[in-house]
Amino acid sequence: MTLTEILVAGSFIVGGLWFDISKHSDDHSVGVKEAAAWSTFWIGLSFVFAGYVWFTRDLTSANLFITGYVLEKALAVDNLFVFMAVFASFGIAGAEHSGIRHRILYWGIIGAIVLRLIFISLGTWVAGLHEMVLVGFAAIILWTVWLMWSADEEEDVDYTTHWATNIAKKVWPVYPYIDIHKFFVTNPPALRTEYQGGIKTFVTPLFLCLLVIEASDILFAFDSVPTIIAVVQDPYLVFTASIFAVLGLRSMYFLLDAAKEFLVHLETAVMFILVFIAGKILLEAFNVYHITPNHSLAVVGTVLSLGIAASFVWPEKEDG
Repeated sequence: MTLTEILVAGSFIVGGLWFDISKHSDDHSVGVKEAAAWSTFWIGLSFVFAGYVWFTRDLTSANLFITGYVLEKALAVDNLFVFMAVFASFGIAGAEHSGIRHRILYWGIIGAIVLRLIFISLGTWVAGLHEMVLVGFAAIILWTVWLMWSADEEEDVDYTTHWATNIAKKVWPVYPYIDIHKFFVTNPPALRTEYQGGIKTFVTPLFLCLLVIEASDILFAFDSVPTIIAVVQDPYLVFTASIFAVLGLRSMYFLLDAAKEFLVHLETAVMFILVFIAGKILLEAFNVYHITPNHSLAVVGTVLSLGIAASFVWPEKEDG
């Protein structure tokens, strides 16, 4: 790994992120066409980088990069559905919150890049993750599935009693409203009577949501990073393949999310997938059974296909 390779990879990553965020500076809703266009952009950029690896190294290195990239993409599919569950739990799953979700995922991707650099540098192994963390995360996913199943889409989330607020306010003051689209807020008017005597900086529900997104990425990185290291081995190719795959996750999420408007049974399929993911985590936490990435991808693909097919066979009629 040379300094030039590091600088070129950094230029690709930073340049792509800058272009992405410059086109999403507002809170506009991301539709199917835009999400598909950005997915194409990130995939195309990844293959351009593969061409650079081929040009500066050899075809074998380029093939290893593409192998790692495709493998990370496949292993990251679970993340997309967990993202949907997390956003539903925080009540920001609607189209009107599309811009908020984009901002959260943007910073989530930045965090994922840093975390993967650390994991790959240390040669991360799954054994470092305590089973109770896995159990707790699986429980949150199952609870969220129940909320998704029983929730009224028109009902607003009360952040003053939200589970994340109750946990976070034990260590840091929380601004329990979503009217301010920021991660932090200083001396908000709504809480000045409650907190007096100096400057107070509060975390918002958006920041708490970001923390949960990052926690989910950490959980899945413990599974995906060692797998890629075992296959690709070259640290430079492992890191770049993993990062380029992660960079395209946000647009893939919005592509899936936008499709829910047209595929009316897709959300039900997502709930079944989340139950499967929670079950997979629990089985591995207690060393009962390890579901391979290929089997996991097959289950996800089958359930998604059934949800899509059901949407065409039994489309819901419009009101009126």
